[in-house]
Amino acid sequence: MSRASRALRASVVSLLAERTDDPASLARVVRHGSEAHAVPALLRIGERAEGDARRFVEERLGDERAALRRAASRALALRGDPEALPALAAATDRTEEGAVGLAIARVRCGGDRAKEHAALEALDRRTYWTEGGSRRTSFDVPPLTERLLLGLDRPTEPFDVLREQLKTAGRREQHALFTALGTCGDPQALPLLVDALRATDVDPGRGFTQRRLAATAIGRIGLRAATPVLIRALKDEALDFEGRPGAGMGIQYPVRTNLLWALGEVADPAAIPTLVSYLGNTSGSAFGGFYLAAMDALTKLGAAAVPALHAVLRGAPDTEAAHALGVLVALGNDPAPWAADPRVGVATLARRAAR
Repeated sequence: MSRASRALRASVVSLLAERTDDPASLARVVRHGSEAHAVPALLRIGERAEGDARRFVEERLGDERAALRRAASRALALRGDPEALPALAAATDRTEEGAVGLAIARVRCGGDRAKEHAALEALDRRTYWTEGGSRRTSFDVPPLTERLLLGLDRPTEPFDVLREQLKTAGRREQHALFTALGTCGDPQALPLLVDALRATDVDPGRGFTQRRLAATAIGRIGLRAATPVLIRALKDEALDFEGRPGAGMGIQYPVRTNLLWALGEVADPAAIPTLVSYLGNTSGSAFGGFYLAAMDALTKLGAAAVPALHAVLRGAPDTEAAHALGVLVALGNDPAPWAADPRVGVATLARRAAR
C-alpha cells in the first residue's frame, strides 16, 4: 500500500471516531486511524466496563506509537482495575512520559507507590558514557518523581477548560497552561502549542520561556505529527534566536535542548538523522553543546536507532563516534570490541564503560 493510500485510509477510518461508540469501530480507529483520532478512541474504549475492553487497552501498552502507549496507561489508570496490574507490570517504556504514565497506572491499579517513586528517582539520575567521562542528563523539565506525585494527587484539567483559560490568561498563567496542556495529553492541544512554539511577537525573555515550555508540552503529548515541527524549530532556534540577550536576563537556557528532549519523547524514527547530527555538538550553546540531549533522545528510540548508531560508530569522527558508542552502551551493547579503536575518544570510552 502506498503512502498516499495509507494516509487516505487513515483519514477515512478516523472519521469513525467522531460518529460512533461501537467498540469494533473504535478499535479500527485505534489500529488504523491517525494518532489524533486513535488516542481519544482508545480512551473511550477504556471507559467501557467489559473485560475485553481492558484487554484491548492493555495490548496498546506495547504500541510502537508513544502517544498510544501513553493513552493506554491513562485509560488503565482511570479504570483502576487490579486485573490490569500484571500487564502494567510487564510493560516498559523508554520515554520519560511513558515511564511516568505506567507508574501512575500501576499505583492506581494497586501497585506499590514507594517502589514506583524509587524507580523514577533512579531514572532521574541517569548518566551516559561520553568522550569526557560519565555525564548526568539535565533538562529544564520537571523531575519524573514530581510528575508522578502530581499525576497521582492532582486531577488533570480537560482540554476544553484549559483552552478557555488560555484565551484570557496573563503571562504567568499562560506559561502554566502550556505545561498543563502537555500534561493533559489531548491531541487537540497540539495546534495551540505549535503556535506558541512559532510565536515571534513576544519579547525575548518571555519568548525563550514560552518556546521551551511549548516544546516540552509537545513532547509530553507524543504525537508523531509534531516531528517535522520540532525539527524545523531546531533550525529556527539556531538561526534566529539562540545567543540573543533576553530582555536584560543574559543568555537564555537553550530551547534546542528541550526540542531534542521532545523529539526523544515523541520517539519517531523519522527524527533519527536529525538526532544523530547532534552527537558531535559539544559547543553549540553556552551550556556546553547538545550532544547529551541527543544521546538521551536516541536512547529513548531504542532498537530503531541502533543501525544509524552503528553507522556513525564505524565511520564518523572521534567525538561523534564516541557518543554513538555511549548510546549503544546505554542500550545494552558491549563496548569491549572498540577498546582498541585508533580513535582516542572511542577507545577511552569503550575501556571506561567496560569496567
